[in-house]
Amino acid sequence: CETKQFKPGLRLIVSTFITQIQHLFGVEGIEADNINKLKIRKTEEMIDSTRRTLKSLAQLLSEIGSIVISDEVGEKINIAVGNADLAEKFLQKGDVDLALKHSKIAFWNSEGAFSDPSLLALLYFPHDQKYAVYIPLFLPIMIPVFMSLTLVKKWHSNRKTQKHKSE
Repeated sequence: CETKQFKPGLRLIVSTFITQIQHLFGVEGIEADNINKLKIRKTEEMIDSTRRTLKSLAQLLSEIGSIVISDEVGEKINIAVGNADLAEKFLQKGDVDLALKHSKIAFWNSEGAFSDPSLLALLYFPHDQKYAVYIPLFLPIMIPVFMSLTLVKKWHSNRKTQKHKSE
């Protein structure tokens, strides 16, 4: 052993690697049927994830009344819904490759809509805190306006009382 080097066979190394990859992906072998099952499983997972993400986004948007959805986010939502429906149809027909393609598009668009920067900025600015921002801006302007309105009202009421006295 000290004078000779041990060189494991390439087949032994690759077979170990293949076994680990199969275990990681949950496939029993590298046959087309097993790969097809993996594609079906991943397609179903992406469709489910798309539906959950869109449902969560809809719930979030219904809870925040003042949130504005940009056209870009709306387009991503529409693309996600349309492609999720197409993926389900292709999966039912048995066209796994097209179903996988559309489920990927749906998944990425739903995640993109959910994590869009325009929506994320509004999530960290709750509706309740809107007044905390607007009051310091408008209060200095409104105090003189209210004082002027009060003076105008007093002047107008004094004018009426002077007219009644003069008559």
